[in-house]
Amino acid sequence: MQRRFSLLLLILLASLGLTLAGCACGGGGEKAKPVEVDDDDDDKPSDDDDDDDGDKEGGKAEKDDDDEEADEDEADEDEDEDEEEVADAEPMSDDKVTRLKKECDDGKAAACNDLGFAYDKGNGVKEDKKKALGLYKQACEAKDKFGCNNSGIFLERGFAGDVDQAAALPFYEKACDLGHDWGCTNAGRMNYNGIGTKVSKEKGYNYFTLGCEKKNPWACNNLAWHKCHDDNKCTDAELKLALRAVADRPRAPRIHDTLAYVQCELGKNADANKSYAKACELGFKEDCGQKCKKGQKLKRKIETPPKRTNRFIRRGPSASQKHRAAEKKRIGR
Repeated sequence: MQRRFSLLLLILLASLGLTLAGCACGGGGEKAKPVEVDDDDDDKPSDDDDDDDGDKEGGKAEKDDDDEEADEDEADEDEDEDEEEVADAEPMSDDKVTRLKKECDDGKAAACNDLGFAYDKGNGVKEDKKKALGLYKQACEAKDKFGCNNSGIFLERGFAGDVDQAAALPFYEKACDLGHDWGCTNAGRMNYNGIGTKVSKEKGYNYFTLGCEKKNPWACNNLAWHKCHDDNKCTDAELKLALRAVADRPRAPRIHDTLAYVQCELGKNADANKSYAKACELGFKEDCGQKCKKGQKLKRKIETPPKRTNRFIRRGPSASQKHRAAEKKRIGR
């Protein structure tokens, strides 16, 4: 009996040993793949100044001309969207701040501008508007167009202290000379309206022309308004400019107001009334109940929301960009 019990015990132990061996071998199960970390480089500063889009203005987010109208921009597409089109940059690391400081000290203009934007927004460093302005000016002196435009905005709006509109204008003009579309547009607005300088619609017109050539929607809008309303020289060319501006900024009421005026002057009364209604719907109260009447003079002030621009790359087209692209395609741009 005892021998039989011992034999059974040996058989059970042998069976158990085979089972454990099978578990250890894994029975052909797949090994778990190692997790791969996506090394996203999108937040690195870009050195390609030509990729500026209306792309960003408050530090500048570089994009190409089509993306820039990006912008943005962007959660909201209303008229204020251009006021401060900020790049989709991740929080700045200590290493990146250190690198920008060194590059700026070594004379790299773009690094000074980007570092200024970091202090402007408190990204990776303690927010310091005066220091931001100093860095923007330093970038401008080194011929960085974004640093010039940002300096102009800070001075015009008093972000770092007192408002100094007269000092802002030369920075905008220099930004324009260096090829910044918003520099041209802001310089046009100030000259046209006599902000920080004497009124000069001719200078304003010239700067708007330069901005529009660089595909800035507000410059094109203001150019169309100037030609049709002030000079009474409305043609299909101005209609094309106005339509292009609407395609780029479909939720900017003042741009719809300009389109309505141009359409009215060209005898497109039904279209004009629809555009006036759209401007009203988007919040431009002056157009609520406005009807097309050719030759009428309306009290309008040329506006262009000032923008700041850093140089960080956007991660991809926003919903508003996609909408604009579809609108451009619809009107055959």
